[in-house]
Amino acid sequence: MPIRDRLTDLGPLLGPSATGSLWAWSEAEAGPGGLKAHGARAWLDALDLPTHPHRRSPVLTAATTGSHHLSGLARLAAARGRPLAAILLPQPPHPHALANARISLPLLQASWTLTRWSELPPARARALAELEAQHGHEAVWLPPGGGGEVWTAALSEACEQVVRRAAELQVERIVLAAGSGTTTAALWLALGRLGLELPLLAVSAVPRAALSEAELARRCRPRAGSDGRPLPTLIVDPSGTPYGRESPAAQRARDQAQALGLPLDPFYSARALAWCLAEHDGGRLRGASLLVCGNEAPPAQS
Repeated sequence: MPIRDRLTDLGPLLGPSATGSLWAWSEAEAGPGGLKAHGARAWLDALDLPTHPHRRSPVLTAATTGSHHLSGLARLAAARGRPLAAILLPQPPHPHALANARISLPLLQASWTLTRWSELPPARARALAELEAQHGHEAVWLPPGGGGEVWTAALSEACEQVVRRAAELQVERIVLAAGSGTTTAALWLALGRLGLELPLLAVSAVPRAALSEAELARRCRPRAGSDGRPLPTLIVDPSGTPYGRESPAAQRARDQAQALGLPLDPFYSARALAWCLAEHDGGRLRGASLLVCGNEAPPAQS
């Protein structure tokens, strides 16, 4: 299913004397045909198979309250009659978060609230036990951002659309924000499948404990030695802003992009754009041609 997307020329943000280029790829709308939804649909399809041991089990996941991942998954699970519960990390009230929360929260079977991601392991164990007791069979854990090889493979097919756009623009690098690393891995796989070797730079939006170089490598190469290409470069957000919060640099980048008609997710894509602008201003990317992948769509519609 093709994704309704758009390319936006962000070159004006580099200044009038810039020799490089800066483009943004983004989804034109959130919905069942969006980038994240491809992975979710494939994962649920696999779970629905008559031979799957958990085909009647409820699903437990973790996300921020305003996650596109959660709102899309909630709608897909509800359409199939599959109970979905979530461990939630609250986000500041922002149009992106509020729009998605209005969709996902009423569809959840249950929810548990965290104040820090470090609370996730014990909360996960308690939540799985409660779901199993409530429904009489084992609950299925869906990691934040995606569900293993099935999810990533389906997402990588959708990511081919992003890669083809990058080839059309003849950019030198693709930059995106990374949470779980699933979309980064999917883009990396799509580049390999299409025979392109563009460097992939992932600006981390989560603590290093949540996404390390080793974890990103595991997502890209679930089977050792499956691909000899260089892995994506993981970049720690220099702002040090906690996950689910908007850094001052990301806010400035989002405001600048909005002035050019591009709405950006403040917690992910705006961080990636802020890093690009800081690197350009510092002379480290001056003259480069970049594509920023806005892997979060505009606010969802109910």
